[in-house]
Amino acid sequence: MARIIPGITILDDPKFDFKPGKNGTWQVLVTPADRMLASGGLDLTKIRPKPIHMLTIDEKRKRFSVHPYFTRPTPTGLFERKYENIKTISFDITSKKWKDGTNLSSDSVYSLLGSMPDGMIFDPNFGLGIKRDYRFILKAIGELSKFSSLYIGVFEPDADEFFIQSEDFDSIVAEINRIDSRARAANVEVKATTTYNFIAELEGFPPRHFKLGRHAIRQLITKFIKDTNYVDGDIANEQISVVAKTARRLAKDNLSASVEIVSKIQISRLEAAIAQYEGYMESGEPERVWQKFFEDDPFLLSFAFGYPVAYVNGQSHVGGKRIGGKGENIADFLYKNAMNNNAAIIEIKTPQTPLLGYYRQSSLHPHKELSGAVIQVLNQKYNLARTFPTKRDDNEWYGPDEVRDFDLDCVVVVGTMPTDVKEQRSFQLYRKNSHGVRIITFDELLENLKNVLHYMKDSDNETIEGDDDEPEDEDARDGLEADEIDLEADIDLEATDDDPF
Repeated sequence: MARIIPGITILDDPKFDFKPGKNGTWQVLVTPADRMLASGGLDLTKIRPKPIHMLTIDEKRKRFSVHPYFTRPTPTGLFERKYENIKTISFDITSKKWKDGTNLSSDSVYSLLGSMPDGMIFDPNFGLGIKRDYRFILKAIGELSKFSSLYIGVFEPDADEFFIQSEDFDSIVAEINRIDSRARAANVEVKATTTYNFIAELEGFPPRHFKLGRHAIRQLITKFIKDTNYVDGDIANEQISVVAKTARRLAKDNLSASVEIVSKIQISRLEAAIAQYEGYMESGEPERVWQKFFEDDPFLLSFAFGYPVAYVNGQSHVGGKRIGGKGENIADFLYKNAMNNNAAIIEIKTPQTPLLGYYRQSSLHPHKELSGAVIQVLNQKYNLARTFPTKRDDNEWYGPDEVRDFDLDCVVVVGTMPTDVKEQRSFQLYRKNSHGVRIITFDELLENLKNVLHYMKDSDNETIEGDDDEPEDEDARDGLEADEIDLEADIDLEATDDDPF
């Protein structure tokens, strides 16, 4: 008969025996239901296993402890402990239904088990302990300590107990549940998008991008599911570090191979950035995500200019602070012209930022978000120019790090190009006549990056195909300067002759 109590459903009651223990404790001996015993292949007509000491009740300390066991006996009728490290898990007696141990019964045992936190196994037929989904808790305890007893509660633990506060245990369980939920969502997304893209390819439609979601854990899970060759960023950086250490020596020993390696690193780097860029555009990420994205790879924003640039800094204080300490202007990015060191300010918004609005339902005008961004970057330019001598001294913009203020350039990266011809015309007229500010849309910047990638791939193929045309003359070979490869420009790591690689 099924027993249903809050938080517990017991299909078949096990048998309980109660035995006095040491220091006023009670031992609860459990014989699992016959259905569970027989599931392990035990012939109950020949062997009746002994009860398991599965629970200890300590009335004096207001505590009870569970001793987890597997309840499918061995062929000889023995029960094995569930965990290698943890033998006992203790809790405080908090159940209002518990009175004392003078009239112990199955109901009093279930009242104690029902007071355990989420994440525990409540049915004695399954040996008690921690549910499989949360086994990582015990694994971590085993890796971090030598304790064989775990206490989950609010009072002072014994010296030989590993202690987790009740609310901390609840937090761990809740976080694991959230991870499981994100994993299921990522699993559904990968299956749905993979299926869609397969059928779309059959029907001649373009594929759609995977929706990574906004949470970092779901993004990581999605990447692993959809790409079995996915490598975590830290591992990838370590691999690039190894390549960098060998790059200088490789350039001397095998010039064509070193050129090919650097080329493929550059291509892979740009391919990954473009894929992430497209994913962010599709999922409508907020400005802070784009800020972090471009800070991690400032090279990408260089294609918003019509001249070579060098990155100076991410979010930069450019002046304007009032005597009360408020009003400081912060530019999203600070670059400089790579040839004359003239400073340039970049203000970024988001792809979903509107560009145009209608005036009296017929005439188009710049949307307040666009005009506001233009005014914002011009104000930043004004304040930086006004305080430039101080900023230059404070930041030591001299020598190789020199930054100048001939006429500060301004760039706004905002919105996406309208599809309507009338809107395109109005937007183009506005930005063409916005003197002192270069306005570029997110999709235009993306197209610039794709064009560069296409060129790099074409060049890479030409390099590989032309390997057989290397100069045979040693003097001609020696004439190839190392800076033609410029390895260290793309892998900013120092290699020494002492490198073991």
